[in-house]
Amino acid sequence: MAVAVLVGAIAGFSKIAAGWLSWTAVLAGVLVEIMLTVYRDGVRDVTLLSKGYDVWTGPSRQLGRGGIVPRALCWRLGVIGWLVSVVARAQKTMEGAA
Repeated sequence: MAVAVLVGAIAGFSKIAAGWLSWTAVLAGVLVEIMLTVYRDGVRDVTLLSKGYDVWTGPSRQLGRGGIVPRALCWRLGVIGWLVSVVARAQKTMEGAA
């Protein structure tokens, strides 16, 4: 968090191109989110396995509940892509107006 605040302050007070900085921040955020998700799932699986419950062979996998997560992920990525396209189009319009 401190690194993000420091980089934001540097970008705000200097003449750094914000384009590559914003994409770097997005990439770092996605990577951190993936690492935290994998870590959380690993801790959950190990904890439940130590109590005698195997998550991967449980009844919830036969009910098809596992398919909800990939579909939700695809929807979220689609919405994010649409929002990025809206912002890109708005920036082009603003540049043309100036």
